[in-house]
Amino acid sequence: MALAARSQKAKVPVTLPGELEQAMREAMAKEGVSPRKKSRWVAEALRDFMAQGAESILENDVLTGRCLDAGGGGDNSRVHVLSLDEDDHLALVSLIGELRQRDPYLPATQSALIRAAILDRLARG
Repeated sequence: MALAARSQKAKVPVTLPGELEQAMREAMAKEGVSPRKKSRWVAEALRDFMAQGAESILENDVLTGRCLDAGGGGDNSRVHVLSLDEDDHLALVSLIGELRQRDPYLPATQSALIRAAILDRLARG
């Protein structure tokens, strides 16, 4: 019997400020999601966020403030390494390219988009 093909995983580092990390942990606990499933929870948030499309992301100005500033480090910030399916990672890279093409001055990074996706999921409850 052949083993099912496993999709490749991309390791993606993301810096999360303490407040956002705590809010994410609380939301995961409320949903009954184990901390070991953090990458899956974030991947779901990222897919929902990316489904909005580049135009909506730019129109709603979601890549500002907390999403961009969170990468600045600080005592409360921590780097998390997330495992994303190859398809999700390629979609993220593609979205970054599209956002940069539309607005070359927008500091669209993987970390910023992942933070925006987390904030979006937290806002939707």
